[in-house]
Amino acid sequence: MSNTMVYYIDEMTGPIRIPVASHETKQLTLRFDQKTKDFIKNQASRELSIQVEAGGSLELLIISALPAAVQNQVTTSIVLEARSSLKLTELILDEGEGTYHTEAVIRGEGAVLDYAGAYGARNRTKRVHTLLTHHFGKNSTSRTTLKSALKDSAHLVFKGLIHVDTRATGTDAYLSNRNMVMNDGCRAESLPQLQIETDDVACSHGSTTGGPREEELFYLMSRGLSETEAKGLLVMGHLSSIFNRFPPELAEEAEHAVYGLLLEKEELLTEVA
Repeated sequence: MSNTMVYYIDEMTGPIRIPVASHETKQLTLRFDQKTKDFIKNQASRELSIQVEAGGSLELLIISALPAAVQNQVTTSIVLEARSSLKLTELILDEGEGTYHTEAVIRGEGAVLDYAGAYGARNRTKRVHTLLTHHFGKNSTSRTTLKSALKDSAHLVFKGLIHVDTRATGTDAYLSNRNMVMNDGCRAESLPQLQIETDDVACSHGSTTGGPREEELFYLMSRGLSETEAKGLLVMGHLSSIFNRFPPELAEEAEHAVYGLLLEKEELLTEVA
């Protein structure tokens, strides 16, 4: 991805603002990782504001992998004007407790939000992710796919709402949350909702939570893989649709980071030159 921007916690004295002008196209990457550990005390708050004007286009990748000592409070606000588009991809591997609130206002006619996220958690990490998607523009579209993989005593809560205003006829919206729990001690809660105030829309949501299938593990282990290797393949398969959105120079690195977090390796995200 071009135009890579790296933000460190000590640099954030105010909101991070990403404006995209009318008919402008941008590609950006934001990274929050363990290189910030010397500057962090015990809490990290960040506010991200995204505004895409009419006809503009933004492709944004966010990678966050902060250590367990950090409690995270993250707020993201999105506004999309007429015929604009946002392709947003997240990888969240923060090991501390945190709340993550995203609110998207699809204001303009024909605007498109394409949002996908992968989330990993281990030990006693507890995170709450909230997503509110408001459709106000006619013939607007939102596609949201969020996937997680958890182990140990990790606890993830996902709350999602698609709201369609009375003016937003022709809206096409879908929200999906898929969670993989790797042992009995961890848990994921998924609470998707719809609030529809008009007719002539196509809106739906889906949610699943479950562990690796025993027959799949047995098959892979019968082919010579260890249990850890077999689980690794299943986790990567579960998250593959998210990693496929990454640029090539980051996809392999991200996969290694997830493998390290969830399958006992201590591999960390490293900065791309």
